[in-house]
Amino acid sequence: MNIWFIHAGGKVKEPFCPLRFDGRIFLLLRSGGSLSKPLMWLEKEKEFLRRV
Repeated sequence: MNIWFIHAGGKVKEPFCPLRFDGRIFLLLRSGGSLSKPLMWLEKEKEFLRRV
């Protein structure tokens, strides 16, 4: 079971499932793509994340 999140600030335009791997965070998008961000991005943006 995946837990989907949205970004309330609008920096990520669609629901995503975060995956931590090797010091980076990969946002697996519901549409099938992915975004790669540094792990510090998650720490800065965690107040904007909302569980769907």
